[in-house]
Amino acid sequence: MNKKKLLVFLAMLFAFLNSVAQSDASADKKIKNAEQHKEQRKRNQEKASVKGKKHQEDIQTKATRKRMRKHRKQRIHVDAYESRPFFLKRWFQKKEH
Repeated sequence: MNKKKLLVFLAMLFAFLNSVAQSDASADKKIKNAEQHKEQRKRNQEKASVKGKKHQEDIQTKATRKRMRKHRKQRIHVDAYESRPFFLKRWFQKKEH
């Protein structure tokens, strides 16, 4: 009687472990698939953004496009210039050791 219980227990244990192992593989596959879809959506969104910006510039007049380029260059220059503190602040700030 005791051997039958042990045999049934081992059979149930084996079936349980086998079913758990299979579900992990399918879960990994689902996660990988979801990440791929997320990356694809991100790439599509970036493409649509670039296409929309190009279309917006194409429908403008020549003078407006020139003005947009001028302001875009100024904005880049200002952003780079403002990223560093004033040189006197940099020279005389307390150094952390």
